[in-house]
Amino acid sequence: MEVKKKPEEIFREYERGVQYNQRIGEDGLYEAVERYENFYIGRHWEGVNAPEMEKPVLNFTHRVISYLISMLVADDIGVSLTPFRKNSRREAMCKVLSRETERVIERSRLKTEAREALRGCAVDGDTAIYFYMDGDRKTGEAARGEIACEIVENTKVLFGNPFESRVERQPYLLIVRRRLIEEARRVAEEDGRSREETQRIRPDGESRYGEDDQDDRLVTCIVKLWKENGTVRWLETCRETVIQKERDTGYRRYPVAWMSWEAVRSSYHGHS
Repeated sequence: MEVKKKPEEIFREYERGVQYNQRIGEDGLYEAVERYENFYIGRHWEGVNAPEMEKPVLNFTHRVISYLISMLVADDIGVSLTPFRKNSRREAMCKVLSRETERVIERSRLKTEAREALRGCAVDGDTAIYFYMDGDRKTGEAARGEIACEIVENTKVLFGNPFESRVERQPYLLIVRRRLIEEARRVAEEDGRSREETQRIRPDGESRYGEDDQDDRLVTCIVKLWKENGTVRWLETCRETVIQKERDTGYRRYPVAWMSWEAVRSSYHGHS
């Protein structure tokens, strides 16, 4: 299978993924998630034009979901590594790796992010945690850069094969980022794009992700992940130009954790 790497090709893959999401359920994924979010935060009458009518709100969903999340995160996350075949060298290595993993969990705020991920999973149906190397983070040492993680909304993760829920079986993954124009151009320039190329990064007026971008300051950027020669490769583009050029991450597995609240057969999206 030929991997699409040109900006216009990747955007066609993005639009194909969006079309699949719009076919889910009666109203499509984007409208459904917006409705779920409104109900969770107490906006039960959103969109109803009845100014003289009383609008009572009984928000039991917030209490139920908050209770479920509290029960799930009550036990802290810990790491303990032991070698399969024990000897003093391997046991020492496992102790070092255990401490380093605990440090990464603490520095990346994974425990806090996990609570937010569970909230999104329960309310919206799915959640994703995306791990990456943040080269700008200060470490207190001469070298910069640390492992970071961020929650990605289920509407902003597109699977190459939407009928398969297992991440490692995907031909590619697309992660949607909504960047400010100035930020996207700065990142592209730092990555070696010419001025002509950075000027192709323009606001697109996208509205399906909930931003009220009346000033037209945001652009849709796509991070594409795929496997080639046994390792995961990475590329970020917008509709008309590359923002960050292709890189070999060296990973053998996709750095994305995906979970659905209730699995749905033959779909990567679950039910909330």
